[in-house]
Amino acid sequence: MSTATNFGGSWVQGTGNFATMLKLVEKKVESSLNEDCPTWSLFKDNSKVRIGGAGLTWPVKTKRTGGAGAIAENGTLPTAGNITAPRAVETPKTIAGRIELTWELLHQAKTDQEAFGNALATYMECMEDEIKQSMNRQVIGNKITGDVSTGIIGKCNATVAATTTFVLKEGFAGQLYPGMLLRTGTEAEIKDGGTPDDVVVVASVTNSTTFETVANIDVEANDLICVGDASFTSFDNEILGLAHIIDDAGILHDINPATHTSWKATVSDNSGVAINLTDERLDALFDAVKDKSGKRPDTWVAHSSACRQVKQLMVNDVRYEPQTFRGGYVRKTLVWNSGEQDVFIMADKHVPLEQAFIFRRDQIAVGWTIPFGWVDDDASTKHRKSDKLAFELVFAGRLNMTCMQRNAHAQLGDIKVNTTTLGFGS
Repeated sequence: MSTATNFGGSWVQGTGNFATMLKLVEKKVESSLNEDCPTWSLFKDNSKVRIGGAGLTWPVKTKRTGGAGAIAENGTLPTAGNITAPRAVETPKTIAGRIELTWELLHQAKTDQEAFGNALATYMECMEDEIKQSMNRQVIGNKITGDVSTGIIGKCNATVAATTTFVLKEGFAGQLYPGMLLRTGTEAEIKDGGTPDDVVVVASVTNSTTFETVANIDVEANDLICVGDASFTSFDNEILGLAHIIDDAGILHDINPATHTSWKATVSDNSGVAINLTDERLDALFDAVKDKSGKRPDTWVAHSSACRQVKQLMVNDVRYEPQTFRGGYVRKTLVWNSGEQDVFIMADKHVPLEQAFIFRRDQIAVGWTIPFGWVDDDASTKHRKSDKLAFELVFAGRLNMTCMQRNAHAQLGDIKVNTTTLGFGS
């Protein structure tokens, strides 16, 4: 069992003490999420989402109520309509980062404050970068055929052994990076408490469906892949991404589109065969969403390769407009206009090459039960790891993505892109 130990005094020149230093880091991580995770920064907290006994709960409208119509003079009024507004429920997920400080490093603070400050800053920057990269990937997400669980990176194409080449049947290798730890196996094997088929380390990413591993792999066909190692797993532990929210199939927030038939997004694809983008295809998609939901999408997020295809449609009319993101910084963003309003277009490297998510920003939100921060409330307590001369600090938040009106969004698939100019890896 860990023992709590408090350290006081002036730790680093100019910061006052350790608690103050960690509070500054806490604000920096929050700022970094807003500035360096553009897709994440689009979804602000929504007052319709509240903390309930089952987690996050909010009402959603899944059909028109009726109760209005034309009547004759002295005729009977229309029958009152019945509102269909089931309560959406979602379980928040805990996202955490952990750093470990050696006893030697902590002791160094007493004699060399500058060296300690530099070393601690490096630890913090690494944790900040990992949380940022993870949230960037999670907010896009990945949905595997026949499985609505979050945290799945992909599915293995075939049974292989004694090789370092891993080929995906489903999923996008662009979400991986060198050094990433992956856990493979069936759902039962990769979930919490299961024993994975294999644990692999990514060495490099070759293309959108292939990556190399540090050591030989031993996996079965249709094995699932998630982030993790022998003890940790991302399976069903990550937040909902756009891949889960913006779809026309699958239960979302405990609401089944088979029962509530309007609880589905518009999906436009070409049965797996990539085709060129056209003005007609884009305009028809925006019109379809408006017809179904009464709302027009205002944002498009896709891989940069798909965004380049949009630019090709506007060779003589490339339009960029400034947009202010959460945190106050400004970017110039490509826009598409189908005749009614501008739709901001953003590139995100985690979106599969031939796919785009088109959505209404005010109909998706981040629902929090605990905001990101240090697990120890006063940010001054470090816990010594049992049987080790080291102390650890944990930074975490509890949250999930929520959707208010699923049919206000669309997914565009099978976009023909140029794959010869792509790079992968970081």
